[in-house]
Amino acid sequence: ILHSNVDEKFVKPDIKYCQDAFILPILGSALMSKLQTDISGAGLSGVYLTLVNNYVIDALMYYCLAECPTTLSYQLYNKGLIKKTSDNTETTDIQQINDIVNKNQSRAEFYGQKLTNYLIQNHTLFPEYDQPGSGIDTVIPEKGAYQSTFYLGDDCDCSDGSFLPI
Repeated sequence: ILHSNVDEKFVKPDIKYCQDAFILPILGSALMSKLQTDISGAGLSGVYLTLVNNYVIDALMYYCLAECPTTLSYQLYNKGLIKKTSDNTETTDIQQINDIVNKNQSRAEFYGQKLTNYLIQNHTLFPEYDQPGSGIDTVIPEKGAYQSTFYLGDDCDCSDGSFLPI
């Protein structure tokens, strides 16, 4: 969906945002830090390579595809916010952009939940997942990637899937 002529300088901020806003809450601080350190250093191997190649990349890709349409359609210039157009293309309206965003957000949440399920199932392989740290800036891994628009209340214990009030 992302054309090869897209300048990476327009996409990199969305990738960074998606890592921080969506992937970090799934992995937690310690596991995210471990992956970043390994990637920057000698590289990933073993279960960490499997985690990134089979789970993290899929989720990150779709989170980015959900963020990119508005970033690439609208850009800030000294004259203000401009919608890009071309002589050989047809512009899309905001509803079409929203439809693409929603489609990719749904896919992102699917792959985010798949990543979460894999980590929960295999938590013994990733000690950083169970021990994310304790500092004020520590992100504890979330156990769900889907974002609900329903408020279930503060007195609802939904951890067992029952959705019944305590």
